[in-house]
Amino acid sequence: DSLETNKVNLSSWFSNIDMWKEDMEPTGRLTWLHLEGLPAIAWDAENVQKIGDKFGTVLEIDNMDVNKALKNSMGVLIVTKMMDEISKCVPIRFNECLCLIRVVEDHNRSFLLNLPTEFEYGASDDGPLNGDEDLYGFSDIDLGRREEGKYFSDDSQ
Repeated sequence: DSLETNKVNLSSWFSNIDMWKEDMEPTGRLTWLHLEGLPAIAWDAENVQKIGDKFGTVLEIDNMDVNKALKNSMGVLIVTKMMDEISKCVPIRFNECLCLIRVVEDHNRSFLLNLPTEFEYGASDDGPLNGDEDLYGFSDIDLGRREEGKYFSDDSQ
């Protein structure tokens, strides 16, 4: 009864509201990921999306301001089914070079965002979290190639 009474208020926070049932399972959680050590040549939204997709569904990426004085880290908001704390060194391959980036949860961020009413989870069954893992727990993420001198997605450089 109370659920029906408050449905209008609750619908501003939730896209789907159901009564609890014993067979319900958690659908996931929101968390910000902090990516450290991404080479400047790979600093664009498409590459950050590829990395975030290995942990869940990317909902938001930090503003990628090319004029930012310090380009050593990036934030990515994801929804994930992983319940363990995310703290990994992830190998990435870019321009045939292999390097490690650090991916950790950032607990000091707000979750305010405009979620779509429906979305599908990332980290699908064919992702590296479910097999083909190296000693870091991941196969390398191939970010492709980039021509020398083109570092940012807005082509301002």
